[in-house]
Amino acid sequence: MASFLSDPAARLRSSVAQIIAEASPHGLTNGPPGPVTGAAIAWSDGGLFVTSAHVIRSPRMTVVTPDGRRVPGELVWQERRRDVALVRAPAAAMPPVRTADPSAMRPGSLVLAIGHPFGLVDAVSTGVLQSVGELPLELDFEGGRLRWVQADV
Repeated sequence: MASFLSDPAARLRSSVAQIIAEASPHGLTNGPPGPVTGAAIAWSDGGLFVTSAHVIRSPRMTVVTPDGRRVPGELVWQERRRDVALVRAPAAAMPPVRTADPSAMRPGSLVLAIGHPFGLVDAVSTGVLQSVGELPLELDFEGGRLRWVQADV
C-alpha cells in the first residue's frame, strides 16, 4: 500500500521537466523581473512540451530534465486566455507522458499531478476528476467545441 501513489508518481516524473524562463527586455508579460519557473510535460518524442502560459516570459527558455540536464527551449505557441503554451526542446530527449484514454475518464476517478510550485521540484498532488465534457458554447475554442477535463488537483 505504501507505493500506491509513489510508483505512478515516479513513472510520471520521467516525463516532467522544469522550465526556467528569464525575463526579456521585450518580455511577453508585464510580470516581475527575474526568472520564473514552472513544470512542463513531455508531450511527444520530438521534444514538444506543454506548460502554463504564465510561465513563459520570452521566446527562449531553459528546460531542465529530471536528470538535471539544462537544454535550450523555444516557444512554439501560447494561448494566454486558457493559460497553455507549447515549448520545443529536442535536446531534452525525454519520454512523452502516457495519457489516459479520454473516453474512459469518469467523474470520481483519482488523478495525480506533478509540478514545481514556487520552485519546489517534483511536488505531488492528488485529487478527484470532477467533470469531463464539452465546454459551453460561450467558451468555444477558436470556433470549435473543446472537450474539457476538470479536477481538483
